[in-house]
Amino acid sequence: MLVRAGGVVASAETECAVFTRSGGGSGRGRLRLTRTLASLRRGLHPLRAIFQVLLRRDHPFFPGSSEVHLREVYDHLLRILDVLDAE
Repeated sequence: MLVRAGGVVASAETECAVFTRSGGGSGRGRLRLTRTLASLRRGLHPLRAIFQVLLRRDHPFFPGSSEVHLREVYDHLLRILDVLDAE
C-alpha cells in the first residue's frame, strides 16, 4: 500500500521498518527512514490547519452531511501526527 502525502510515498516496507523494533539495521537505512518520516510529518502538518478551516462552523464550506466524513479524516490525521511526533 502506498501513502502519498506532501509528495512522499511510504511503502509497506517503510511501514514495517517503523513498527518493527529490531536492534540491527544499517545506519544508512535508519537515516533514510528518519528522512522519510520527517518528510511525511512536514507534508501532514499543513493538512491539519486546512482541515481546521474546513471544519469551522461559522464558515461552512461543505453541507452538514459531509462534516462527519471530514471530521473522520481529520481525526485520522491527528492520530498519524501523534504517532510521528512520538517517534
